[in-house]
Amino acid sequence: MNKLEELVESYGQHLTNQGKVRSHVLGYVNPNKQFVRFLHKLSIHEPKEVEAVHLEDFQKFLYEERDFTRPSVVTFVKCINFFFDFLVEKGELEHNLTRGVEILSPSKLPDEQLSHFYTYEELLRRYLVNQKRWISYGYLNQVKKHLDAFVKYLLSNEVVSIYKVTESTVLAYRTFLWEELVDMKDTALVAESQ
Repeated sequence: MNKLEELVESYGQHLTNQGKVRSHVLGYVNPNKQFVRFLHKLSIHEPKEVEAVHLEDFQKFLYEERDFTRPSVVTFVKCINFFFDFLVEKGELEHNLTRGVEILSPSKLPDEQLSHFYTYEELLRRYLVNQKRWISYGYLNQVKKHLDAFVKYLLSNEVVSIYKVTESTVLAYRTFLWEELVDMKDTALVAESQ
């Protein structure tokens, strides 16, 4: 475990000792863990090696690689600011270099968007990454399983693009589910399975 990772753990313990509930502690610690992992890839392991430009690069990473919205990036930067305040308080740094870092906006889309037809895999990945922030891991896996089944149904019926799915396609899938599940156990036809 490198020095920054140890300090993030210490920060979590500090917040717990202040009486914060576990969900709040995780809300403050997780953005910092992600920032430390990002820094680790840049071979930065000490607080004194961190520069303001690294936080700017991290914001770009969140926008481009993780599809974060601006409010989410603002929240992450605030949590990182609090962590660096903790480092100053602990004597690890002389001043909080993250306080002066501007919060970037997502890159502007080109004036003329090129048409891009997303594959089923791209759509599922983007949807599930977005949902990961809002629903539990177990429920997310259940949703993924149901969406995968729908995609298999579409492909078996030669619907090769999500853009060709209509209301009648969804109704036909519902009928298909009914026929497949009617003879199964009692809970097979609950609303969730449909």
